[in-house]
Amino acid sequence: MFNSIELALITSIIIGPMAAYIKALNHFINNQFNDSDHSYSLNQYHLFQKCIALYILFHFMSLVMNIYSLLSLFEIFLILTTLTGAALIFFDIKSQIASLICWFSMVFFCFGNLAVYGLNHDYIGWLLLAMAAVKTDKHSIQFPKIIKTAAWLILGFGYMASGLNKLFLTDFWVNGTALELLYVKSPVFFKYEILNTETSSSILQSLTWFVLVLEVSFLICLFNRYSKILAYFFMTLTHLFIATTTQMTEVSLSALVFHVFVFETEWLHKKFWMKNEP
Repeated sequence: MFNSIELALITSIIIGPMAAYIKALNHFINNQFNDSDHSYSLNQYHLFQKCIALYILFHFMSLVMNIYSLLSLFEIFLILTTLTGAALIFFDIKSQIASLICWFSMVFFCFGNLAVYGLNHDYIGWLLLAMAAVKTDKHSIQFPKIIKTAAWLILGFGYMASGLNKLFLTDFWVNGTALELLYVKSPVFFKYEILNTETSSSILQSLTWFVLVLEVSFLICLFNRYSKILAYFFMTLTHLFIATTTQMTEVSLSALVFHVFVFETEWLHKKFWMKNEP
């Protein structure tokens, strides 16, 4: 396709400035990781550790019970390794190393079993990698600000992508019948019989559009502190509703773990609400 001169030119264009890019990127990352988020409390991080550890234990124990007879010895080893890492995270024992152990084991297991892979593994996998950058001791925590910023952006882009997918690729969400189809006409939900009324149909239609707008606008809402709180609050309620009324709980539970991770403790302080600037 290319002759030797063209290949040499293309290679020089790509590789030539690479050293400068890497140096600048390393400088940026080092500065960001040295800048800790002092608003992130040790108690909040311990709560998050317990949430993600319990999620991993719940998730992989359910996998073992459902597909135990189909697992190879290596896959069983990976699951046991993941469960051990989750236990270490729960008790905050070498949690940085334990999070990487969980991440590697989960990656190997999911790539070997694509049938059990889901969006929840992406969220939990990223959180495990982020935990490796958080340093704690008995009385303090070093939580890089870039981790919190990246977490919010991942959450925002994730919800926006989900909303845009619903908006442009599915008719059920646009015409407002998605939740009615799921809760009234689908057998995968626990209490769909109760909702089979004309009144609930209009309510579900309004909720369908509300969730669609919330997902599409979630990223934009992050740029204002008040809309950020409202988007966080309503999306948390949405996942709690899904997790408590349906059998499809995996993605919602992983999202709730993510919500615990990004929660801003300053929202609980009076000073935050007394600020005048946006």
